Amino acid sequence: PILINIGTIGNLMSILVLTRSNMRKSRVSIYLTVLSSCDILVLYTGLLRQVIMYHTNSDVRILSDFSCKINTVDFSVWILVAVTVERIVSVWFPHHVRHTCTVKSSTVTLVIISMV
Repeated sequence: PILINIGTIGNLMSILVLTRSNMRKSRVSIYLTVLSSCDILVLYTGLLRQVIMYHTNSDVRILSDFSCKINTVDFSVWILVAVTVERIVSVWFPHHVRHTCTVKSSTVTLVIISMV
């Protein structure tokens, strides 16, 4: 429960900072805002499940097919991969980064990752 509380507060603070008007223009802030939101989900689907198992000796994943298949950790990892690819593009092709890595392309990338 301590990790869940600290993680939730830290991620909410990150979301507050990253959604400020001067930060919204940054392509990376879009990725990091979604990553912070996803990390909150990871805390509640992973750690909270462990806490429930410890106190009740029952696993939440066996309640339904949906609860068994939910896995937000993979989504967090792929967001980090997308940020890394964008950073590589900005280092290797600094003159083309303004045209290829836009807020729209970041949003499309996140939608594709979430659908896959």
